[in-house]
Amino acid sequence: FHKTEIVLTLPSQSIESTLTIDDIEPAVSTKSSSFTTSKKTTGTAEVGESAKGEVTIHNFDSSEATFEGGTKLIGNGLAYLLDSDTKVASASLTSDGSAKLPGKTKAKITASDIGTDFNISSNNRFTLANLPEADYFAINEEAITGGSKKEVTTVSDEDLEILEENILEKAQELSEKEIDQDFKKKYTIVEQLGGVELSNLIYDKELGDEATTLELKANADITYVGLNDSEVKKRIAESLKDEIEDNFVIENQNITYSVEEATDLGGEYEFDLEVRARASEKVDLSKVREVIVRKHINNISDALEEHYSVNKVELNIMHPLPFLKNWSSIFQRNIDLKVIYD
Repeated sequence: FHKTEIVLTLPSQSIESTLTIDDIEPAVSTKSSSFTTSKKTTGTAEVGESAKGEVTIHNFDSSEATFEGGTKLIGNGLAYLLDSDTKVASASLTSDGSAKLPGKTKAKITASDIGTDFNISSNNRFTLANLPEADYFAINEEAITGGSKKEVTTVSDEDLEILEENILEKAQELSEKEIDQDFKKKYTIVEQLGGVELSNLIYDKELGDEATTLELKANADITYVGLNDSEVKKRIAESLKDEIEDNFVIENQNITYSVEEATDLGGEYEFDLEVRARASEKVDLSKVREVIVRKHINNISDALEEHYSVNKVELNIMHPLPFLKNWSSIFQRNIDLKVIYD
């Protein structure tokens, strides 16, 4: 029950540095998951039917006229198009030669746009293709009908983009929660590399389709890129050895670093690291116990200072007999030793 507790405070050296490593191959871990998301659509469009009807084309010219399908007719201030190629006979004279009779042909027409505005009553006069009205015109003997128009909700570009963003967010949340813990323990994740990519995107509607909702199913391929922690710290310690004091070492547990930039140079990688490290005198705890075992408390500090750069010694002796209160333990196993650094 004769025990000795000793806390040694030793000096240390703090180092902050930047370091570029270009000869370490990172490790890669992948995960794939499926996601489904949906939203209300926000696009709008006008849909409807074009009005249709029939006109009689009049030709007062002395030659036969041919009008191609798509020829524009203007009537009542509105544009209509011929449905097909149409021939109209030339004009002729009455038997007594007192009057000219036009050639006539009926033709189907369709409004140039959708909407009810193109529904017009019978007996409107139409011009044809900017030709002289004295030579060519058309008349609808019956009403032109069937035009309609309404506004509907459709799939917009923004709807497509938002659903992709939603799935990316879900995949990123998953990547943070479900990363392989064994991988994370061994490797420092390089946030600048890897990430989430979407594949096999399947929308249940297409851009511009009339719909009130849009659904997206997609696969998210999650890639983790990591640096082997012990390998990087070993490289850091080697790089900083010229900056530390004699007889000082940098232990792995006294090194921290962050990856400030990572570059993939076509399969070869370069990492810019921000490094913080603490160098300290190398201490063999068993040797320290050999120094202080069976020592009078007045001699312990001097004995330690002969071997180490000790800043402070804190001593606590627990003893069963009064005469042992000023002596350290006679057995090394009863010496509880802790080392801390300034």
